[in-house]
Amino acid sequence: MDQDRLREAVDKLPPDYIKTMWKYTIDHQAEAKSADNVLPYMPVVPEQYGVELTASSLVVDVGCLGGYGMFDFVRRRLADDKPIPRLVGIDIDMTSLSMARRMADVWSREPGVEFMCAKSEHLGVASQSVDIIIARLLLPYVAIRETLDEFARVIRPGGLMIIQIHTSAYYRQRLLQHPRQITNWIYHIRPLLSGAFFAVTGRQPAWRRFRETAMTMRHLLALQPLREMVEVWRDSDLQKPLVVLRK
Repeated sequence: MDQDRLREAVDKLPPDYIKTMWKYTIDHQAEAKSADNVLPYMPVVPEQYGVELTASSLVVDVGCLGGYGMFDFVRRRLADDKPIPRLVGIDIDMTSLSMARRMADVWSREPGVEFMCAKSEHLGVASQSVDIIIARLLLPYVAIRETLDEFARVIRPGGLMIIQIHTSAYYRQRLLQHPRQITNWIYHIRPLLSGAFFAVTGRQPAWRRFRETAMTMRHLLALQPLREMVEVWRDSDLQKPLVVLRK
């Protein structure tokens, strides 16, 4: 993969979060002397947990943003001389998908990389067809139960589910960054209140303005769709914990 071409393509992206994350991904990969220097977008080697990926396997990244995570995954698979499965990036935002496709034209030499516009509650993917489903920092912003029901529908027995969330510690830390800004308080208090409601009831508030929800892994894993999953790996991050589950 030509780093210069990648950087040139990233420089042409509009200045927003996606561009920042692409720069972060490329910079850390360029600096890394091994795949272990920086936590990969795919935090585990699937084969270590019984998922033998082949060219016909299917990996779905829900909330893929600009596709930088898929790039990171492919680059590390190539570096380890491992097969590249079919990859589908799903997002609801057309601007994000446009940037993902533009970047994939630069980095992807694989015919099995595609992007789809769909809601997390209705992925448009066949039942039990997905070997790995990735949802990093997606659940706080969507209908949690409906999304997890859909994940449970599409993932095959033995497949992996990778989930990352925002805990209340994440939002409290952001409150303290700008303690005198009223708008900052209003924005970050809402997910904390929603999180408290979720912890007590197991449900999100019905009001859309309170959809974003802080949560703990304990409360999340207690939901019915995840009770059929077995936890096989978890990191130690207190603000944005990441867990890998096996069906």
